Amino acid sequence: MDQFQNDRSSLADLSMDELQTHLRNALHNNRYLLVLDDVWNNDREKWLELKELLMGGAGGSKIVVTTRKNSVASIMDGQGKHYPNLVKLGDEIVKRCGGVPLAVRALGGFLFRKVDEHVWVSGVDSILVGTRSHSAI
Repeated sequence: MDQFQNDRSSLADLSMDELQTHLRNALHNNRYLLVLDDVWNNDREKWLELKELLMGGAGGSKIVVTTRKNSVASIMDGQGKHYPNLVKLGDEIVKRCGGVPLAVRALGGFLFRKVDEHVWVSGVDSILVGTRSHSAI
């Protein structure tokens, strides 16, 4: 991490890709504590991108996020409440997507924070028209 403190002026001239590479290299196999204070951005995709960028750290690394928005807190949590019927439907959705990660991710974005089983069934049926049908969906 000392390399960041020594090279602050040169970091300002780097592109976003170069900064991300620099950060990945700095975190690689190092343990870190990152504090994100007063987060307001509730864009789930941006959070997933950031999480992916930070995954190279050593075990025991931690990220602490503070926010005043419930929507941000629910995105950051990643666990939330458990809905067993939705978990079963989710497994079937993954099967119906035929192993295509983009399809799974798109449907996950559509269904995120929707807990009504009917919404899942009708929404997925209308989106995945023509895929292999299953009695649960």
